[in-house]
Amino acid sequence: MSKKVLFISNPAKYASYYMRAETIANRLRSEGYETEIFLWHGVRDAISLLRAIFRADAVISVKFFGRGMAPLLALSRRKMIYDCVDNFDFDGFAYRHGRRFISDYVVNNGLHRDFIAREVALPGQPVTVIEHHHSNFARQLRHAGTSKVIGYIGNRHDYGVGDGFSVWCEQRGLHLYVNHSTSLSNAEAISENLKLDVYFMLLPTAASSEKEAKRLGYVRDFKPAQKILLPFSLGIPTICAPYHAYFEAVRAAGYDVGDFLFVETEDELRSAIDRITDPANAAWLAELIERQKIVAENYHLDTIIEKYKKLIASADEG
Repeated sequence: MSKKVLFISNPAKYASYYMRAETIANRLRSEGYETEIFLWHGVRDAISLLRAIFRADAVISVKFFGRGMAPLLALSRRKMIYDCVDNFDFDGFAYRHGRRFISDYVVNNGLHRDFIAREVALPGQPVTVIEHHHSNFARQLRHAGTSKVIGYIGNRHDYGVGDGFSVWCEQRGLHLYVNHSTSLSNAEAISENLKLDVYFMLLPTAASSEKEAKRLGYVRDFKPAQKILLPFSLGIPTICAPYHAYFEAVRAAGYDVGDFLFVETEDELRSAIDRITDPANAAWLAELIERQKIVAENYHLDTIIEKYKKLIASADEG
């Protein structure tokens, strides 16, 4: 008899929805599981969600614990797996009153695991690391060519270059391409990345407020690695910001951080771009791209799905 798995997510369909709900559900379905995705709009969905919970053998909520969900879990006498993704703020009413209904926490890196275990989880609640997979399921590769399009795809708040950067690119014959969407589907993310010859990240070096400083700290510590893993997997030379998950990714493949391009200032970013685009560095660049692809392979869905299957098999169904 197949396992029935319910995923609960936010109707806004952020990237975490596509990565940790839709993609995982589809892959499990292809392997014989029965899966359902429920988009929680609020209390008006309570009866429908309660029925879905009763139908499921395992319940996974993705980065989301909506007001009204805890009473439904209480009524159903069920617990759920809470896939935090990269959450760090657990002060909300719904969470405070609902964490006793969590059987397991899922996080994306070791530092996040330590934080959840220390600050959030109740005694005895397991915290499991399941890294973010990238969305290059077919292992597509960029057609190698000249490095003319330099770009960033992601949250505008994590884009730290100054106003003069585009002019600097133009002076070198480079085109700057930026897309700040945070809700690209898997296919859209691949399409956007394949427009680039070089992918870069640079976090803001100064925070405008205490709240922003806290957010930037959260980004460095808890954000998953998929933002670099997708261009890594596509064979796109990538300049990385110093995220903890990125360090974990390269070290897990047996490399040192210094084997890749990590930058913290715009001057360092410009130097890295000059290094990549210098034809004299072609051999080094080819080696960098190969290292990137090796790192990304550890995060292919073929690997990550096995961790989900193991977690689901051990889920508390009581």
